[in-house]
Amino acid sequence: MNRDDHLRLVRADAERLLHAIAELSADFHRRLFELCPESQVLFDSGVTAHHGAVEATLAVVLRNLDAIDELRGPLVLLGTEHARHGVGPALLRLGREILLDLIRARAGARWTPRAEEAWRYALAEAFEPLEDGARAALSPGARGAP
Repeated sequence: MNRDDHLRLVRADAERLLHAIAELSADFHRRLFELCPESQVLFDSGVTAHHGAVEATLAVVLRNLDAIDELRGPLVLLGTEHARHGVGPALLRLGREILLDLIRARAGARWTPRAEEAWRYALAEAFEPLEDGARAALSPGARGAP
């Protein structure tokens, strides 16, 4: 499949996900804390406050799949901001896998190997800039790096 095929398949599922985005965000955090309990300390303002940010980011990415290249810069900056709060590339990769698992579970019988490939592609397009930003922020010599 090429990029257009991937995005076409994802776009078909995106509307369904957008209707349940609050539930998806809550499930995301629940699963994150199950798999990585130590990540709970990263949410000093409370996880509920973070749900809105996750929902908004997911909505922007899902609604703008055709313009994902234009979102790269803002996503890198978001990754940098995550790193400032202790979220590094490894935790972002875990987040990507959690999100894929949740999307797969919601698709049920509609999930196919093509859907898996398409969603992996789309999530990589969104998460790789986040991971790049976090990695850059945490690299030696980066402003504010530990």
